[in-house]
Amino acid sequence: MSAPVFAFEPNWANGIDEIWSYRTEVQAAWDGREIRRCTRDAPQRQIQYPLLTRTPERRNRIHRRLLDLLGKQVRIPVWQDASPVSVGAGATSCSVNTPGRQYYDGGEAIIWQDEQTWHVCDDLVESPTSISWTTPTASALQGRVAPLVKARLLPDVDGRVYTVDLEELRVNAFLDSSVLLGRLVDHDYPTYSNRIVLEHKSDEKDRSLEWSRRVETLSYETGLTTAYPAWSQSVVAYDFQWIFSAREAFGKFLDFLHLQRGRWGWFWWDTWARDLRLTAPIGASDTVIFVDNAATGTVPPCRSALTIRLKSGTIFRRNVTAQTATSVTLDSPLGVAVAIGEIDRITWLLPVRFDTDNFRFRWETTTLVQIAARLRHVLTITDDDDDDDDDDSESPP
Repeated sequence: MSAPVFAFEPNWANGIDEIWSYRTEVQAAWDGREIRRCTRDAPQRQIQYPLLTRTPERRNRIHRRLLDLLGKQVRIPVWQDASPVSVGAGATSCSVNTPGRQYYDGGEAIIWQDEQTWHVCDDLVESPTSISWTTPTASALQGRVAPLVKARLLPDVDGRVYTVDLEELRVNAFLDSSVLLGRLVDHDYPTYSNRIVLEHKSDEKDRSLEWSRRVETLSYETGLTTAYPAWSQSVVAYDFQWIFSAREAFGKFLDFLHLQRGRWGWFWWDTWARDLRLTAPIGASDTVIFVDNAATGTVPPCRSALTIRLKSGTIFRRNVTAQTATSVTLDSPLGVAVAIGEIDRITWLLPVRFDTDNFRFRWETTTLVQIAARLRHVLTITDDDDDDDDDDSESPP
């Protein structure tokens, strides 16, 4: 017997929140080194969206439906994947762009006209531009078509299944993750030293950062104190927001996100800032490049590599072996001569990981989604690229 359909349309004025939750055990040493173990290979998927109650009759109808389905398996439309559609009576196919959406062979979709008039499309066969199904429509329908997925209406972290006021009701549901993970496509990501480089540029408007460093303080009976840093360097955490309006780019980011499994994996990240300014042309065999550099002295792990991005789109990435206020020494030459005018930007290439296991996607419309997350410096890094092991431990400095 098929699970009932929860076909109430969300209020798009406040968007739809989709939440991915991984689980990572992080054991931190006294000096900041970490051992991280991924304990949840597939994310727990949660979706929250508001419903307009409009009238007391509709509010009571939604309440009765929710109370009847509490804790049970239901099927809900993936509203953020919905597309306009119009079909006639007896239809067994329709045109729809499926890439980046949760349609799959053998799955289900819904052609939704209103909350009481819809048709479930069973045993789907999908192509990039259409879907077909087995049971024909009983009548002509005009509205939206969306994937239909299994879910359970369960309490959120505060123990609430839904919240109610006089005009709006907010639904909380947990989705089956297997469908979405099966739709993720492997992408060719840029890599450096056998690790992925995150090249998705964030929204500059909402960038912020936080500095922290562990310092041990000893107090003596004389009233004197001694303080010394337990960590070899400060840790910087960056708060970012990414905005996507193209399904292809968003799908690539989701695949990258799943590869990291929340806080577990580490990767390289381009700051996209103009961290260094070139002051002299670079020769093809030069390993020392002359720049304005605010940092001097020993090269810390968070400044151990950089990206040289040209206006032509060519990208060079190199390790930094030494630095002064006026120069940076690279581990190998670029192999080509570069003039000052050819430089778009020189940025630090930072080893980072996500500082959260929970990721919230705010769908403003079916084509616009925002993601907020925090990145954190990895104090020490290794050359170990064995991603088959759930343990991602870091070597001593």
